[in-house]
Amino acid sequence: MTTTKKPIIVIGSGGHAQVLIEILQERKDQIIGVLSDSLTVGAEFMGLPIIGNDDQISKYSQEEIHLVNGVGSLPGNTRRRDISEFMSGQGYIFASVIHSKSIVSSSALLGEGVQIMSGSVVQANVKIGSNSIINTGAIIDHDCVIGDNCHIGPGAVLSGGVALGNETHVGTGASIIQNLKIGTNVVIASGSAVFRDVDSGTKFIQKK
Repeated sequence: MTTTKKPIIVIGSGGHAQVLIEILQERKDQIIGVLSDSLTVGAEFMGLPIIGNDDQISKYSQEEIHLVNGVGSLPGNTRRRDISEFMSGQGYIFASVIHSKSIVSSSALLGEGVQIMSGSVVQANVKIGSNSIINTGAIIDHDCVIGDNCHIGPGAVLSGGVALGNETHVGTGASIIQNLKIGTNVVIASGSAVFRDVDSGTKFIQKK
């Protein structure tokens, strides 16, 4: 897990970025500004200056800043992953963002740029891959393994020993029973109750 006291640049100016900026401001990180493709240079977002689009990052050296990926995660939209891979390939490091009102076990292992929102619980021996989001009020029970670029939606529950492949989306309020294997690039529909393994590249819908 990468936390930081280096100055931060936030990428993105949507709803997800708003939530992250509030967490960063609460923990009193220094935020240089926001990169946005939709707002003009000189405008403000959450009281912070828009300093350009993604291309402007080259003005800052990899040693002097850390990044926060403020682009949200939606099924079928790869922009968040693409930004992470491109910037990491240029040598930039993404800071992890963990809300003070989340609970994260000391034995949990978190990859670079993991984001854990308010009210979430991450239990013992959980592993979370790089650039993954554990959204508001989600519960990740003991011994779960979550891949890179995953999104666990608000209020979702993973029982103990669940394994999720990379780029999998677990929708709002979904629940997955213990010891299941969920493949890569899977979408678990909001409100679903998952009771069996799910193959890669598929969508699971099973209402409670």
